[in-house]
Amino acid sequence: MPIIFQRVRRQPLLFFVKRVLGGKHNIRDIVCLREQLMLKGFVKELGKSINSQPALRALQMASIVREGSTMVLSSQDDANSGLAQASSWVSSHFMYILVNVVQFRWQQKKSYEKVEDLRSLHLMLDFLRAAESAQYLPQIMATVSAAAAQRLDADTCVERRTLAELRYLAVGCMLKFIRLVAAVSLETLGESLASLVVSLIPILRDDTEVEDRGRCVRKAEVAIDPVLTRIGGETRSIAVSIMRFLVEGDAGRMLADYFRNVAFLFQMPVLRHVRGSLESYGVDFDCLQDSESMEADSVSKSTQSEGSIGGDSRTRLALSKQMVLRQRIDTISGLLAHEDQSVRQEVLKHLAKLLRENRKTFHTLIENESSTSAGSFLTESDEDQNATKGTVTSLIQRLLARSVRESEDIPRRLVASCLGEVGAVGEHMLNGTIMLGQEDYSGEESHKWRLKRPPWKTKPEDYELQLVTKNLVWALRAATSSADQHKVGYSIQQLLVLIQRGRVDNTTTKQHNTTTKEHQKGPMAKWLVEILSEVGVRQDVEPFWSTDFHETEVTNKKKPPFLENSSTYLSWISNWCRYMTFRSQSRQSSWSHLFNACRTALRSAAGLTVAEFLLPLLVLDRLCFGDAAEEKDIVQEMEGALKLKKTKLLMQRGEGQKIVNAVFTIIDTFQYWLERDIEDRYKRRSSERKVSDDGVESWPQDESAMRIEDLLVQIPLELQATAAERVGMNSRSLRLLEMASRAKVSEGLFGGTLSAAQSDRPRSGASMPAGTCTVECVQLMKGVLSSLDDYETLTSLAKGENSTQQPTSSKILDNIREQLAAGDFEDALQGYERGLQLRNDSVPRQVFHQGILRCLLELGQHQSVLNQVRGIISASSEKPGGNKLLPYAIQAAWRLGDWTTLSKVASEAEGSDVSDLDGRYNILLGQAILSIQKKDSTAAFRQIADCRSTVMERLAITGRDSYARSYEQIVRLRSLQELEDFARLGDRGIPSITTDVLDDWNRRLEIIAPESAVSLMNIRLAIARLANNRALEGKLFLNVGRRARKNGKFHIATTYFTKADDALDLQSCAMSDFSQLQLERAKLKYHVGESSAALRLLDLGNFEAMARMESRESQVEATRRVAAIVGIEANQMDERDAADVFVHAALKSIKWMVDDGLKAGQEILSGFRVIQRIAPKWEKGHFRYAKYVESVMKSRIALLQRRSSTHSSSGNDGGLTANQALALDRASQKYLILAVQHYAEALTLDLKHLYQALPRLLSLWFQFTSINEKVTQAQKIALTQSQRGNVNQASPSVLSSNQDQLNELIAKSAKGIAPQAFYSAIAQLISRITHAHKDTKSIVEKILARILQKFPEQAMWQFAWLVHAKDTVRRNIGLDLFSKVQESLRKGGNKNMGDLLLSSRSLFKYLHDMAQLNPNNRKKDVIVKPWHGEVPLAAFIPPVQGALTLSPSQYNQNRSSTLFTRQVPRMRTFNKTIQLMSSKARPKRIRAFAISGETSVGNTEPSAAWCKKQNSDIGEFHFLIKQEEKGDLRKDARVQDFNNVINRLIMSSSKTNQTMRSRRGLRLRTFAVTCLSEETGILEWVPNTNSLRNLISESYNPHAPSASSKRRGYKMANAADPSNRQAFEKNCQDLYFKNGNLHGAARMFEDLCLKPNPPLLWWFFVQHFPNPHQWYEARTRFTQSAASWSAVGHVIGLGDRHSENILVDTTCGEIVHVDFDCLFDKGLNLPKPEVVPFRLSSNMVDAFGPVGTDGVFSGSLKAAMSTLRNNKDTLLSVLEPFLNDPVIDWKRSRNQQQNVRGSENQDQSRSIMEAKRSLNVIEERLRGIYNLRNPNYRRVRRTDNSEQEDEELTQSMPLSVEGQVHKLIAEATSNENLVQLYVGWMPWA
Repeated sequence: MPIIFQRVRRQPLLFFVKRVLGGKHNIRDIVCLREQLMLKGFVKELGKSINSQPALRALQMASIVREGSTMVLSSQDDANSGLAQASSWVSSHFMYILVNVVQFRWQQKKSYEKVEDLRSLHLMLDFLRAAESAQYLPQIMATVSAAAAQRLDADTCVERRTLAELRYLAVGCMLKFIRLVAAVSLETLGESLASLVVSLIPILRDDTEVEDRGRCVRKAEVAIDPVLTRIGGETRSIAVSIMRFLVEGDAGRMLADYFRNVAFLFQMPVLRHVRGSLESYGVDFDCLQDSESMEADSVSKSTQSEGSIGGDSRTRLALSKQMVLRQRIDTISGLLAHEDQSVRQEVLKHLAKLLRENRKTFHTLIENESSTSAGSFLTESDEDQNATKGTVTSLIQRLLARSVRESEDIPRRLVASCLGEVGAVGEHMLNGTIMLGQEDYSGEESHKWRLKRPPWKTKPEDYELQLVTKNLVWALRAATSSADQHKVGYSIQQLLVLIQRGRVDNTTTKQHNTTTKEHQKGPMAKWLVEILSEVGVRQDVEPFWSTDFHETEVTNKKKPPFLENSSTYLSWISNWCRYMTFRSQSRQSSWSHLFNACRTALRSAAGLTVAEFLLPLLVLDRLCFGDAAEEKDIVQEMEGALKLKKTKLLMQRGEGQKIVNAVFTIIDTFQYWLERDIEDRYKRRSSERKVSDDGVESWPQDESAMRIEDLLVQIPLELQATAAERVGMNSRSLRLLEMASRAKVSEGLFGGTLSAAQSDRPRSGASMPAGTCTVECVQLMKGVLSSLDDYETLTSLAKGENSTQQPTSSKILDNIREQLAAGDFEDALQGYERGLQLRNDSVPRQVFHQGILRCLLELGQHQSVLNQVRGIISASSEKPGGNKLLPYAIQAAWRLGDWTTLSKVASEAEGSDVSDLDGRYNILLGQAILSIQKKDSTAAFRQIADCRSTVMERLAITGRDSYARSYEQIVRLRSLQELEDFARLGDRGIPSITTDVLDDWNRRLEIIAPESAVSLMNIRLAIARLANNRALEGKLFLNVGRRARKNGKFHIATTYFTKADDALDLQSCAMSDFSQLQLERAKLKYHVGESSAALRLLDLGNFEAMARMESRESQVEATRRVAAIVGIEANQMDERDAADVFVHAALKSIKWMVDDGLKAGQEILSGFRVIQRIAPKWEKGHFRYAKYVESVMKSRIALLQRRSSTHSSSGNDGGLTANQALALDRASQKYLILAVQHYAEALTLDLKHLYQALPRLLSLWFQFTSINEKVTQAQKIALTQSQRGNVNQASPSVLSSNQDQLNELIAKSAKGIAPQAFYSAIAQLISRITHAHKDTKSIVEKILARILQKFPEQAMWQFAWLVHAKDTVRRNIGLDLFSKVQESLRKGGNKNMGDLLLSSRSLFKYLHDMAQLNPNNRKKDVIVKPWHGEVPLAAFIPPVQGALTLSPSQYNQNRSSTLFTRQVPRMRTFNKTIQLMSSKARPKRIRAFAISGETSVGNTEPSAAWCKKQNSDIGEFHFLIKQEEKGDLRKDARVQDFNNVINRLIMSSSKTNQTMRSRRGLRLRTFAVTCLSEETGILEWVPNTNSLRNLISESYNPHAPSASSKRRGYKMANAADPSNRQAFEKNCQDLYFKNGNLHGAARMFEDLCLKPNPPLLWWFFVQHFPNPHQWYEARTRFTQSAASWSAVGHVIGLGDRHSENILVDTTCGEIVHVDFDCLFDKGLNLPKPEVVPFRLSSNMVDAFGPVGTDGVFSGSLKAAMSTLRNNKDTLLSVLEPFLNDPVIDWKRSRNQQQNVRGSENQDQSRSIMEAKRSLNVIEERLRGIYNLRNPNYRRVRRTDNSEQEDEELTQSMPLSVEGQVHKLIAEATSNENLVQLYVGWMPWA
C-alpha cells in the first residue's frame, strides 16, 4: 500500500480496489483496519531514499483517506494538502512509530539501516504536534544520543561516510525536536540539559581522534576524505546551532539557571559565542583551567603598578581560586549521580582533569574543609545532606558511592582516577563520617519508605504510585537500550491503569491480566495528573498512558533454586522475583495485579531497583498466600544465598555481597515490620484502646506477623553473621553476633531457662552479653573485630575467653591477630614462626608462611622475604606461577630496587590465575614498575589501569560500608596516581622528579592518615630508585624511620635509618640530611631508654664556654661542633644549615638533661643563651627558654616558702605565700620578667605554642602587677631576722620599678603579637579590665580595643556582657570601648563596621530583654516584635561555634587560610514566634532564618512576610536564650573555651599510637555560649540531640515478651516512679545512711534496682541506626566521646551528671554534656554528694558493646588521659587564669552567687586559696592520683565490719595511666558508690 500511494496518478489505487479487493472494501477501510501497520510502512518508506517527496505525498494521501476526505492530490502542486491530517495521524501514533521503526533492535541494526531510520524520524518530527512533543524526550534523546556518539572507526571509507551521515542526521533530529519542545516546555529541556550537552560533546570537540578496540583513526586520516570533512563540518554547525538556539533569546533567559550546572563543559573554542551569550545572562565561567595564567597576569599587573605583588593581593587571588574551585566541584558532585551514564563519564573525565590542574588549591580546600560547610553552622539546613558536609567530604562520599554502583569498566576506572587525584585524605581532615548513602537512586529512599508502610497497613495504590514515581521513572531514565525502555514503559503503562482504577473503585477486584486498550482508558484523571506533576515526573510518565504496549508471551521456565544457575546478582534477583510473580498469579494473591504489572521491568537491567523494592513484598506474599512448598523454597533460597556456594564466581565485583545484602534487606524489613507491629499493639492496649486488626482488607495482619516470625526463626543469627563476614560486611556480622549472644541472655532474663547463677548480671563494667557466645561465634567475632581494626575489644574478648579446648594453632592465631591489630609486627613474626613449627594441625602451613612474609615486609626486611620465598618454592611441589607467595616476592624486589629479581619473579607470575585480589594487585603493580624501569610507558599505563580495576573490585565491597574500611584501597589508588604521574613525566621526556612533584608529595603527607603514610612512601621510594635519585631515596628512608619512631616501632625505625645512611652521600645530599639522620638516631636511642648514648650522639660540648663568646665566634664554633657530630669537615657545611642543626640538637640535649636531672642551673641557662644568640628568630627556642626560666622562678619561690615556714615561730603562721615570696625576692622578679620577655618573643615570632605561652604570659603579668605594696611592706616587717636572711629582699620601690618594667615590656610586645593570639584570650583579658594597677588596666584596654577593631564581627559577641554588666565600672568601660572603636573604624574608612558596632548595642539589648521575658501565662509560644537596627541582621556574624572560632591553621605557618572562615551563613531575620521551654527558668528557643553569606539584604522594617520563610533561605539558626537567676553563664562559656583547647591538643597530639578511627572519636562536642550579662546569655542550639534519659525511655528489647515490664525503658527512666523511689531511697539508701551497712546496701541495690531494670541502651543504637556500619560508627563514637568526657570531667571535677545533662546526637551517637555550673568537685558539697568520678551507669556500659568498659571505652579513656597528662603544663596554664578570674566565683553554688565585684573586694583571699586548692587537685589528677574524697565516709559511721580505708594514704599514690583508668572505672561502676547518689541521678539507669 505505501508503494501504491506513492504513485502520482489515481489509477493504481482504483485498480487495487476494484480488481485486487474485488470492490468489497474501499481504501479508507483498508487504511483504518491496520492503521498502525500501514503507518509503519509509510514511515519506513520515508527513510529509504534521500528524495522523500513521493513517500511524503503518499503519507499525506493516506492521511486524507483515513479522515474520510476526498483525495485531491492529483498533482505535485498540491503538496501542502493533507499536512494537518498527516500530523494528526502521526502524533496519535508517534510512540508506536518511535518504538517499532526507530528503536526496535537498534543495537543489532547495520549502519545504513540506522541512517534510514533516523531519516524517517527526522521527517516524522515535521508531523509531530509541538504540544505533544515533550513527553517523548527520554525516548528520542536516548536514540539520537546513541547515534551522535557513534565513532568513525569503520574499516572502509564507505562505512565511515555512513557513520558520519548517521551523526549528521542525529543532530538534525535533535535540533528539530528541541525546537518543538522549546515551544511548549523549556523547563523540560532544562531538566535534560546535561544529557543533551554531553551528547553533543563528541561532535563539538575540535579533534576527531578516536580510539576503540585498539584501533586509532587519526585526524589526518579523516581529513583525507573531503566528504567526511564536509559532513563533519555541517554536523558541527548544526550542533553549534542547537547550543545557540538554547542560549539566545527567551530560551537563554529561561535556561540560564540550568546552564549553571553544566557551564564547565563549554570549554571548546567553537562555543565561544555560546559562552558570551550565557555570560550576558549571569552564568559564571570560572576559567579554572587558566588558573596559572590568571595568577601570572595578576602578578604582572601588580609588578607594573607597585613593583611587587603584595601579600593581600596573593591572599585575595588564592581565596578567589578556592571559592571558584569549591563551586565547580560542588556542581560536578551533583552530576555524579546522574542517571545517564554518558553524563557521568564526561563529568568524571572533567573532574579528574580539574583536580590534576588545581592540586595546590584543592589541597587548601582539604585543609579548610571542616569550616566551610553549611552544616558546621546551621541548626537546620534546607540543602541535601551531602551539601552540608563540605565540598571535599561530599565529593569523596559520592565517588565512593559510584565505586560501588558503577558496573562498567570505563566509568569504574574513571572513578578510580578521580579518587586517586583526590588523594587518601585522612578522615580526621574531613567533616563527618563518610558512609554510603543516597548519592544516587539506589533504593535507599524507597527502602525507608517501605519500612514505614507494611502491606497490611498500606493500600496497593500507594505502592503502585511509589513504583511509578520513584523506581520506574529512575529505571526509565537509566535505561541504556531501547529494549529496556520498552520493558520499563510497559510496567508504567500497566500501573497507571491500576492506579486510576484503584482510586475510582477501591472495592473492585482487579484482574492480574490487565490489557486495556487505549480507547478504553479514556483521559488520565485530573488528580493523577496533579500527583505526577507535583513529584515532577509527569513528562516522563504521561506518554505511557496512551501507549498500547503488549508483552510477548514469555513462559517462565526457571524454577528454584536460582542461585546455582545465576552468574550475577542481576540474574539471580530477576529470576527469583519473576518466579514469585508468576506464582502469585497461579495462586491468587491480593496484590498479584501489582506484581504482574511489573513483570517486564523485572526482566531488564534498568529494572534492578524495581526488583529490589518488590523482593520483600513478593517473599511475604508467597509466605502468606503460597503453600508449604513455596515457603520451603524461600527458606532454601535465602539459606543458599547466605552460604554462597558459588563464592568464587559471585564474589567478583561484589556480586556475592549484593546477593547477601538482598537477603539481609528482606530480614531487616521483616524484623522492623514485626517489631513495630508488636509495639503498636502494646501501645493500643496500654492506652485502653480497642485492639483491632487495622490491616488493609487485602492483606491479613495477624497472618503476616506469624509468617514473618516463622521465617526469621528458620534463619539463625549465627548463619547470618557468618555470611556477612564472608562477604566483608563486618559491621553487620558483629551486630548479628551480639544479637545472638543477647538472645541467650534474654532466655535467662525473661524465660527462666538459665540458673540463677547464670542469669546474674555481669560484673561491673561488663556488657550484658559478655561471655555468652559459643566458641565458634567468639572465633568469628575475633576475626570481625580484627577486620574492623578494633583491637581494644579484640584483646578484651580474648582475655575473657575460656581457651582450654582451643587448638594451639588457634591460640597462636588469636595472639597474632591482636598483635597485628596493634601494629606489633615483631611479636606477630615470632607467633607465625612458632605456628610454623606445629605439626598435624588444622591450620594450613601456607597461612603461617604468608604471615611471616607480611611481617618481614612491614619490618623492612625485604631481602629476607626473597630468601624465604625461594626456599619455600624450592621445597614445594607447586608450580612457581601458581604459588601464592610470589606477590610477596614481587613486593620485596621492587622495594629493594632489585630489577633483575623483579623481572624474573614477574615473569614467573605472568599469566598466573591469582584469585586473591591483594595478590593480583601486587603482581600487576610490580609489572607496572618494571615496565617503567624498562621505559615501556604503554605497557605501564595498561598495567596501572589493570591495577585500578583490581582495586575497584575490592572497593566495590568495602565501599558499601564506609570510607574507613575503604581507606587502604584509596591509598592504593593514590599510590597508582603518583606512579602514573612519574610514568607520564618519562613519556614526555622528563626523567627526573620535578620540584612541583616533590611539593605535591609533601602536601599529600600532611593530609593522609599517619598510619597509612608508609604505604604511600614505599611507592615514592620505588619512584626515587627509578629516577636514580639517591638523595630523595635517603630522605624518604629517613621520613619512614621518623614515623616509625614516633609510633613506637623502634625496630622498624632502626632498619630504615640504616637504609637512609646507606642512601645518603656527601656528593649528592645536603648536609641537613646527615644532621637530621643523626638527630633522629639520638631520639631513637633516648626513646628506647639509652639516654646517655643519645646525648653522646649529640655531644655539642660545653655551652658555658660558647656563652662567653662573641656572636660571630659562636656561629663558627657551632658549625665546627655540628661538623664534628656529623663526621665531616667544617668547611663542607653551610653556616645557616649548621646553625639550624645546632639549635635543634642543643635544645633536644638540654631537654633530655633537664628531664633526666643530669644538669641544671647556669649550665642549662648558658645553653639557652647560646641558642638565642645563634637563632634569635627561632620561636621554639624562646618558648623553651621561657618555660625553663619560669620553672627556676617557681623552684626558688617554693624554696623560700619552705624556709620561711621552717623558721616561722608561730604555729598559725604558715610562712610566705607565693605572691609574698615573689614580692619580697628580687631574683624571682628578675626570672619572672625574663620568662615573660621570652614568652612574648615566642608569640611575636609564631603561634605554634599559643595555648602554652599566652596563658602563662598573662597569668604572670596579672599576678605580678596585682601585688599591693602596702601589704608587702607589712609582711616584710613581720618577718623574723632568720627569714629575711633567706630572701634577696626587694624594696617596695624595686617592686614598683619591676612592675613598671614589666608593663612597658607587655605594652611594647603586644604591638608585635598577632591580634588573633589575644582573641583566643579575650575572656581572660576582660576579667582584668578593672585591674588594680592603672598601667596594667590601661594596657588591657588597649589590647581589647585592638581586638575589637581587628575582628569587630566576631569579637563583639565576646564583649557583649560588658554592655549590660551589673557592675557600673565594667559597664562604663564596655560602653566606652565600643564607642572608641566605633569612632576609630569610621575614621579609618570602615564605616560599615562602625555602624555594625553601633547597632550591636541595640541587638544585645533586644536579646537581653528577651532573656528576661517571663510571661505570666504558661503558653508554649510567644509572639515578639522582630529586631530592627541601623544595619540589617544579616550584617552580623551568627553567634555559633564555627563562626566565632579561629581557624586551626592560624597556629601553623605552613597552612594558608583566612583567620576566620568566610563561608558563614548569615541571619536574615528572627522568627517572630519564640518557644518557651517547660523548665522552671523558662528559657526561650528562638529561630533565625539563614541565608548565604553572599546574599545581599536591604535594611527595611521587618514585615509579616519578611518574618516567614523565603525562597532565598538555606536553613535556620536556633538559639537558646536564658536567664540564670542564681547562676553565672560565664562559667559555661569558660568551660567551652577550655574544652576547645583540649580538642586542639587531642588533634595535634602525636604521642598516642591509636588508629585513625580512635583519634577521630577522641574529642569533646562543644557549642557557643555568648553572655549578654552575668546572668543572661544566648547558647548555640545543639541540633539532633536527645537526653540520655529520653533515649532509655524510648528503647525496647525485642527479645523480651511484649507484655514484660523489662521490655521497655520508660519505667526505668522515671525517677518519680513510686516503685523506683521506694526501692532506692527507702530500702537501699536507708540501710546505709541510717544503719551504716554499705555492703548490704550495695547488694540490695543490685537486687532491687539493677536486676529489675536490665539495660536497654544497646538496642537504641540497633533501632535508630538500621545501617550496620552507621550502627557501628555511632556506637563507637558514643563510647569514645563518653571516654573523652569522662576523662575531662574527672580532671575538672564536673558534677551533676544526671541523665538529662548528658545529651546524645541521634545522627552520629556522639555525647554532648550541658550545664557546667557544678565544677571543681562542687558536686561533693551537694546534700547527696556525687561520689563517682563520672557517669558510667549500666545502660551506658551496655551500649559500649560486647566487652563493656574493657574494650573501646577503656582504650579511649587511656588515650584521653594520656593526652591530658602529657599536656599537663598546658592545661594548668589554661586553667589557672580561669580559676584566678576575679569576675567569676567558681566555688559558690547557684543559691550562693553574689555581686561579683563585692565578693572580689571582700573574699579575695578566700578565692585565691580556693583556686590554689582546685589547681592542686587538678594537678594531682593529671599525675595519676585519685583524690575524689567521699564526704559520706566522715558523716556516716560504718557498721558492716569494714575497715575504713586510710584515704590520705591511698589517695596520695600516683598511678600509671592504665592504673588510673582501672581505678576510675571501678569507682564509677561501684554499687557502693552508686547507692549513695541522689535518686534523681537515677544510678540504676
